[in-house]
Amino acid sequence: MKSQVHFLLTCLCLIVAAPDMGLAEDSKPIDFTTQIRPILSNKCFHCHGPDEAERYGGLRLDTKAGALGETDSGLPAIVGGSLEESELYRRITSPDESERMPPPESGVVL
Repeated sequence: MKSQVHFLLTCLCLIVAAPDMGLAEDSKPIDFTTQIRPILSNKCFHCHGPDEAERYGGLRLDTKAGALGETDSGLPAIVGGSLEESELYRRITSPDESERMPPPESGVVL
């Protein structure tokens, strides 16, 4: 479970940072549409998707602008190339159940 979370967040950070990283010609970039979006869609969009009436925390993960933007807390959800600075990573890996995403009571497991 933690490896899937780490993979997802690493991919998100790489997608954001990839244009600045100068990827080698033979390396295949991570494809958001086929590799990342399905996980976010199945696990996160219910609360952080396109429906503004159902959205929590000011976080919209179905668009790049939303994923890179600030949350209601004023912190950036994803910081390209830096898991440690990404609020999304911190919340997913938090040992504090009151901060953890998805919330334990949601029944959603990453």
